[in-house]
Amino acid sequence: MNRRLLIWVLLLAASDSFAQEFTSYGNVTNEDYNYFSCPFDPDADAVYLVKEAHSMYNDQNNLITYHHVRLKILKDKGIGMADVSIPYYSKDNFEFIDDIEGFVYNTEKDYSRKTIKLDRKTVFNTKRNTYYSEIRIPFPSVRAGSIIEYKYRSVQKSYFALEDWSFQDEIPVIKSRYFLAILPNTAFQYRVQKHPDYEIDIKQNAQNGTIEFAMQNIPGLVDEPFIDSRKDYLQQVLFQLAQYDAGGGNMKKYLNSWEEVSRELSNEEQFGRQLDKNLTGTEEIIKTWKGISDQTDRLKNVHKYVSNSMGWNGFYGKYTADGVKSAWTKKSGSIADINLILVNLLRQAGLKADPMLISERDHGRVNTSYPYLDQFNGVYAVVDIDGQKYYLDACDRITPVTLTPYSVLNTTAYVVNKKTGGIVTISDNMNIYRDSIFVKTAIGKDNVITGHAKTSSTDYARVRRLEQFRRDETKYSDKYFRPYGENLTMYDFNTVNDTTESGALQHEFNFSLPAVVTGDYLFAPVNLFSGLKTNPFSSAKRFSDINYGFRQHIYVSVEYDLPAGYSIDAAPKSIRMVTPDRSIDITRKISQPVKEKFICTFEILWNKSHFPSEEYPDVKEFYKRMFDVLNEQIVLKKIANP
Repeated sequence: MNRRLLIWVLLLAASDSFAQEFTSYGNVTNEDYNYFSCPFDPDADAVYLVKEAHSMYNDQNNLITYHHVRLKILKDKGIGMADVSIPYYSKDNFEFIDDIEGFVYNTEKDYSRKTIKLDRKTVFNTKRNTYYSEIRIPFPSVRAGSIIEYKYRSVQKSYFALEDWSFQDEIPVIKSRYFLAILPNTAFQYRVQKHPDYEIDIKQNAQNGTIEFAMQNIPGLVDEPFIDSRKDYLQQVLFQLAQYDAGGGNMKKYLNSWEEVSRELSNEEQFGRQLDKNLTGTEEIIKTWKGISDQTDRLKNVHKYVSNSMGWNGFYGKYTADGVKSAWTKKSGSIADINLILVNLLRQAGLKADPMLISERDHGRVNTSYPYLDQFNGVYAVVDIDGQKYYLDACDRITPVTLTPYSVLNTTAYVVNKKTGGIVTISDNMNIYRDSIFVKTAIGKDNVITGHAKTSSTDYARVRRLEQFRRDETKYSDKYFRPYGENLTMYDFNTVNDTTESGALQHEFNFSLPAVVTGDYLFAPVNLFSGLKTNPFSSAKRFSDINYGFRQHIYVSVEYDLPAGYSIDAAPKSIRMVTPDRSIDITRKISQPVKEKFICTFEILWNKSHFPSEEYPDVKEFYKRMFDVLNEQIVLKKIANP
């Protein structure tokens, strides 16, 4: 990737002499007070003036990190940044946060400056789940123009919990700095990931085993539409253990090859050794599965059985917590528990199945040049039937086995098998996201558009829509239907195939929508319920690739019965637009207008699922033209003497 600098450099520890003070803490400058807008990110509501940390170790090889943050609120919308949250891994008391201090600096109406010290009694600790807790710091008297400054210490039981450092955040960062002291008798590699437009200052002191990284003036990175993972585009430095003392001064290298990864995992008690377990109560059903001659049908039966039998507890991970037998007894487990159970039963049913390490789309890309397990966040099953690969997640009860789960589309995975395993690139060029929308409408004498709509979603459209529909029907309606008019009324809503395992997901409903009327002119939209109401690509620039995950096909048919007493003054015309590489293709067809009817159809094809950020200017321009086409309306003029 020529857009980001990727370098691995070996860090070796030496001396344990290093500094840990933040020289800038408490030294708020006139420049800080007078900073009213960010020149390189002018829309920012807040900005980090300083964001820095020092990581080091103690005699118990704990990882100790001191953090310092100075934040400026630029606009009222940024006031929420004053509610600071510090998450930490609290399970088994692995990590704790202490030494919290903070201030709010305000400029008063008479231009005097007031400093408010953080009351430690207002800081509270809450438990998020079994693994994580968070420190909440609600800073007082914050308004636009306030400066917030705080520092704290994190102590983790193991130095090997060393985390990556991100210079970039959701809001712009003026100065970001990270200082690291390497634990003796260890070696770490670091990799700098950054855009070529931004410079990084690296100061390494081999004599005392420290290194310092600094960047400045970095714009904010928000979750851009159709981004896979922000982590892949952040300006950051990543760390990975390379060597450690295996005893007696013997330095052992850490996983040099993917083959070594496979061997280690195959022998790991909480992974590979879980693949030959007999699960209580499955003997008879295994016999039934073996009697199914069609292997794909057999696969469907095993997947359905595990998916219906097990409940996902919401946790990811690469290893079982207490073994698959325990998870099977509890009928609940992590993604690793459930999918290692799935691999067990698939193999016992006579199918060629292996566990597969995955990094879901929002977790980040896998760099295949470096065989590091930290790049993965879960386990799936992969089955080979006559050369056809099926990627399976038994935690997912919606995606059929014939489709690849959306969360791993356009990602890289690692199949764990000593003989046939290895890196695989997961994509789906056969199946597609397919939506069809049919609308019949009439405009009444009261200038209200009334009609009947039917939507039909198959393949990935069915999966994506059904996930959202089951999660929250109101939000689903707000996303797919409500945007087409503030005063849109929907009634007689009916859904088909929302509880079945197959068949198109269909919605049918009646609706009414007041038409826009200006003088003698009435405006009627032809883009109804397409899911394409707002252009997602209007930003001037973009950091991330556009990753839909799948190819798409959307078809819309809208038929109007026109009102008496009006004639067509202006109307959309048939048109076709195609990108130069034919990756996006839109066709609008208008049936020959007659006095009483107007029929318009749209057909939009996305022939590829991934667009590199370098192509964003072309995609942005095409989308602008496409939405101009989609949003053209029928203009009707009242006839003077009907």
